[in-house]
Amino acid sequence: MTGVSDMGKILTVSIAAYNVEQYIEKALKSLICSRMDRLEVLIIDDGSTDRTFSIAREYEYRYPDTFHAIHKENGGYGSTINHSVGIATGKYFKQLDADDWFDTGNLDTFIDYLEHNNSDLVLSPFYTYFSFDGHHELNSRHAQINAEAERIEDVSIDERIMMHELSIKTSVLKDNDIRITENCFYTDNEYVFEPIMKSSTISRYDKPVYCYCVGSNGQSVSIESIIKHYPDIKKVAYKLYGLYYTYLRSGEFTDKGKNNILKGLIIYVTIGLYSYYLASGKPETYYSELKEIDKDIKTKYPEIYRMTYISKRVILLRLSCFLLAPIISRKVTSEISCRFNKTGQ
Repeated sequence: MTGVSDMGKILTVSIAAYNVEQYIEKALKSLICSRMDRLEVLIIDDGSTDRTFSIAREYEYRYPDTFHAIHKENGGYGSTINHSVGIATGKYFKQLDADDWFDTGNLDTFIDYLEHNNSDLVLSPFYTYFSFDGHHELNSRHAQINAEAERIEDVSIDERIMMHELSIKTSVLKDNDIRITENCFYTDNEYVFEPIMKSSTISRYDKPVYCYCVGSNGQSVSIESIIKHYPDIKKVAYKLYGLYYTYLRSGEFTDKGKNNILKGLIIYVTIGLYSYYLASGKPETYYSELKEIDKDIKTKYPEIYRMTYISKRVILLRLSCFLLAPIISRKVTSEISCRFNKTGQ
């Protein structure tokens, strides 16, 4: 890459782009700010067949010190993050989906904040934008976390940390060789989990940065995508189980802040695993495959098995020896469909 400022970059933004010609310009425009000398934008075109890469090249031509268009063979969402981390030069790293965008008005002060901050992880509020009617909601979470860096072990977080609110010190990703599973859906949970496990400090910027659009065509959490890709959630879940058990056996483990955050993510992913298999629409899946997964978790990961008794749905499945699976399957599918009907899916 050419044209990177001698001053050094503070924030690297990685954009995963695959056949998103109708969305990506809005994402790129949102990154045009007065602190672009401190901003690096890596647009990773993941083998698109439409105009995605051409649009990215236009921005690279207009702003060569900031935007970098990179074309590669298709490898899925995780591969775009892995590629970006390998070449990122910014002090901090933040992911941006191509159908989302940043709040441009807060981007300059966010970069200034990161320049003078030194925590491993930075959280920030985000907007959820509903495409069916254009309204948006502010998600201002984790207000108990300070603007100054503090130890993760000393914080109390009840809500799970989401990709949209997370910025990661690039050295945490590079030094720990964190790599996201490629050719796989639902890896945003993976992207959040391992950096938390490998980090020591956390802080919070108090203005919204990310705008998360709900209801775009092809979203991974739509019922159509779940039916097509539900086996991928097992890949992600089992990778996180292995990482979590490594953490439990490490000398770093305490039953405090970091463990509580990781446990919350494990519970969320595991309940999602059961729900996505139930929503697959295939009786053989939730009668045999899911029942076998449940048995496997009990045998290999008993701590995680016990955690999931927080879910009434999982309790009913186990108590009924999965005989209630067809009834619960219809309920899960209805809930997912209703959620997306409300968001224009």
